[in-house]
Amino acid sequence: MTTITKGTYVIKPDSNGIAIIDSSEIALSNDGSAAPAAILLHAGDGAGTDITGAALTIRGGAGTGAGLGGNIVLQCVPHASTGLVENTGIAALTINGDTGRITCGTAAQGGFVVSALASRPSSPVNGMIIYNSGSTNLEAYYNNAWYTLSGTAI
Repeated sequence: MTTITKGTYVIKPDSNGIAIIDSSEIALSNDGSAAPAAILLHAGDGAGTDITGAALTIRGGAGTGAGLGGNIVLQCVPHASTGLVENTGIAALTINGDTGRITCGTAAQGGFVVSALASRPSSPVNGMIIYNSGSTNLEAYYNNAWYTLSGTAI
């Protein structure tokens, strides 16, 4: 493990634009103080007049053959009542690596799912929202039933 105590750690990609860090977890931290400052992760900024900034791409691991692609999961860490032990992170947003389906939270957290599907899921949960490309309707699943969300064009 490399520890940088002061300054900036720069990871330079190879000639193909790829930089590999062989680790199961990368913790971005400042000085380890009791009240750490926020950390910003961003792609390169444009410099000069009317220069477009670079895209930031984050992807799950690629499966092989029939293996599924890895999900992208953003977590938040809700507070506990008290204590010195770090609180546990929970999935706030998951992008399914196989289907691209976006899940915000969980049904237990009052979360919802957003997806474009040709037909409704076989095991829906309350709070799901889908664009049904088969019927061309925006639909929501709540009170254990599917409903079309209709509106007037604006």
